[in-house]
This record gives sequence, C-alpha cells and structure tokens, in this order.
Amino acid sequence: MTDDILQELKICYNGYLFNKDAQKRVFNSDMVLYCLTEYLISHIPPMDLIDTNISSDYSKMKNLFTLKNKERNFKILESILNDEPQLTSIIHKFSLAKEFTAGDFLSLLFYLGFLTIEKGVLNRVKLKVPNYVIKELYFDFFAQIIRDKMEQELDIMELANSIEKIALDGNIDEFVGLVERTVGDLSYRDYINFDEKYIKLLFVTYMMLSKLYYVKSEYEVKGGYIDIAFFKRMGIEDIYEGLIELKYIKKSDYDKKGVVLVQKKLEEGKSQLLAYSQVKELQEKQRLLKWVLVFVGDKCMEKVRIEIS
Repeated sequence: MTDDILQELKICYNGYLFNKDAQKRVFNSDMVLYCLTEYLISHIPPMDLIDTNISSDYSKMKNLFTLKNKERNFKILESILNDEPQLTSIIHKFSLAKEFTAGDFLSLLFYLGFLTIEKGVLNRVKLKVPNYVIKELYFDFFAQIIRDKMEQELDIMELANSIEKIALDGNIDEFVGLVERTVGDLSYRDYINFDEKYIKLLFVTYMMLSKLYYVKSEYEVKGGYIDIAFFKRMGIEDIYEGLIELKYIKKSDYDKKGVVLVQKKLEEGKSQLLAYSQVKELQEKQRLLKWVLVFVGDKCMEKVRIEIS
C-alpha cells in the first residue's frame, strides 16, 4: 500500500475512539474495504467516498434531527458544522418516553457513529466528527435543508458547472453568484439571520457537493486559520486548488461607513493571505489560487484574486 493511499484512508475513514482512555483510534473497516475494492478495480480511489448502498438516507437523518426537540437538535447540527466542541457525558441508557436532553441526543449521535470522542474532560468527554466521510454526510444533509427552504430550486448542474470553472479555469465568479442568490433567497424569507458564519457554511456546503475537493473550514496553518481551503482529492489531476478569506459587513455598518469599510476589510484579507501563503505546505502547491471576498448583507461587494509571488 502506498503512502498516498494510506493517507487517503486516514483522512476518510479513521478517527473513531470509543473510550476516552483509549490510546489508538480505529478505522471504519467496512468503508476501508469498500475503498480498496474500488481501487483494485479501477486503480484510482472512488469518487464517492462512502458506499452508496449504505450511505445515509436523508429522510432517516431528517428523522434523527427532528427527534423530540427539532429546534435544539438543529442548533447542535449548526454547531457541529462549525466545528464547535460538543461537551457531554455519554448516556448509557435513555428513554424517548422521558425527557430527551441534549446529552441524550449527542450520545445517540455517538452511538450511531456520527460523532466520536476527541478527548476526556474530567468526567465528561468532548465529541467531534470522526473523519471526512462523516463530515461530508453532515454537509450533504445541510445542503438538502437549504434546497428544501429555498424559494427557487437549486440547480445542481449549474452548481457543478460553476465549480468546474474554478477547477479548470480558476474563475470563481459564477460560484460566488450562486451563493449570493442563496443568501438573498433565504435571508429574504427570514429562515436564517445570515452573517459571516452562515455564508461560510454555504461556501463549504456547495463546494463539498462537487466531490472534487477536500474542503476545510478554518484550516489551521502556522500563524492562524484560513477561512476556507479546498484541495484536490487523490486521483484528481491538473485542477486549481484554492484559499478564500471571507469578510462580512453588516448592512447597518456599511450604511454608516460605506466603501471605506469595504476597503479596510479587503486589505485585512489580503494581509492574512499574504502571511498564510508563506507556509511551506502551501508554497509547495503549484496551482493554488487565493481570493478575498467581502460581503455586505447578501451581496459580494469585492471579489479579488490575490497574486502572491
């Protein structure tokens, strides 16, 4: 087994820890066998990281997140999507006939493999998403929620084409336009009070639907965190990868300060990308593009590709 394939397996299928005192994490063996079987047939990793025969049914996931307390459960979903820690005690016995607490719900996600132990904290545990495959399932589910709430139907083919333009031509314009339309649609209908966090979720969600990239929010590098990073998956060649610094300005703040505030945010983003681009792991990437995007409400007021030598 090559080092590249092993690294791919670790990203996609490793990470499970079932006891806070355990020293080693374990793979999802079923998914590893699926991936290796596909690899032996075609000599490239599968485009779908999870076996379609056992991938999550969105209706089942919807039933899970509407269990007992839908509003609370969706707040938990939101925090999971934003990589926020889930601190709880693991409940060993619970009954739906009684009060079903947030701890009960998090424990259920743990038992079903949607969360795993990151580490112990005194007599409780901090839970996290175990690997990229499970992360992808969460974001696929979130994408379905978005589609259900939108006034206009999301054109998946149009979305795929817009991401292909990024991958092949380095052009992000159409993709940003789709995010703008979604934000405008949802904010107009008062489903979500949009801010930078939600817009970032939309960018990550839509980018993940392409299955071309590993998409990372708050990607940690020396010196800070990049808002959004997307790197090509194994087996995908000759496409652009990217970094995005996303800035958000409230409409009320823009009304007071106007383009001066936009330019300030733009310069902040440029400075951040300049600093992050000095990191060795990023300098080694030959086709890495960098953008600063400044949103005011549901509109992208500045969209600048940064050229860094």
